[in-house]
Amino acid sequence: MIPDTLQGVVLTALALTPGLLFLLVHERYFPTRKHSAVREIALFLSVAAFSYLAAIFAVALVGVVFPDIQQNLLVLFGESTPAPAEEFWAWATLIVVGLLACLLGAYLGRAPWAKFIRPRTANAWWELFDAREPTDANSYVVITSTNGDRFHGYVKSFSREDTEEQNRALVLYEPWIQYAGDEEIQSLNVEFLTVHASQISYLTVDYYATEAEEPRATEDAASHIERLEAHVDEIKHLSLWARIFKKYPSMG
Repeated sequence: MIPDTLQGVVLTALALTPGLLFLLVHERYFPTRKHSAVREIALFLSVAAFSYLAAIFAVALVGVVFPDIQQNLLVLFGESTPAPAEEFWAWATLIVVGLLACLLGAYLGRAPWAKFIRPRTANAWWELFDAREPTDANSYVVITSTNGDRFHGYVKSFSREDTEEQNRALVLYEPWIQYAGDEEIQSLNVEFLTVHASQISYLTVDYYATEAEEPRATEDAASHIERLEAHVDEIKHLSLWARIFKKYPSMG
């Protein structure tokens, strides 16, 4: 049923808010693969319903000590016309329940123990970028393309679609390039670079603390090259490696 009154619209928006907060906060702290719309909607509604059930249960426990709270909710949903004071407290109680549910939805979105609610599906692409929390480290990658060129840079973002497609891509921040057969590393003089998986032969990933210095356009080229070469020297063969989609296109 589509709400057609102001009260219905307000109640519907309030009812869906915990699920929305859960998804927004969860995407911020634990980015995951984007699943099908049916699964996302089911999760959205389930978290909203659970948050409200938990909030109502908490208010009911308080109502054991303060019976007026239970009476306020009965007044709100009763058929008789309540007195103005009773209606005010009834709405106040409902708002408290809504706020508690919203706080719980937001908490579930960032609680480490609640990550099982929206599990991550393991595959080669995700193992590369998902081995650390986004707030703890930056992913520094060295990409060897199919033509032998090597791209260096920090990962700005990467495809999170549910389907395993060849056109998935990652975006590098202020990238540098080392052309095939050339020892010199030089800036591409662009802000971002998109690299598609079909162009990748293999890549390495290292993780650095967020407070570590990131590349800047104003940085001296020589010092930047020296720093990048140091990064390359630090990358060990035990780092996370992935041979993506060239030999095993169905891998994922």
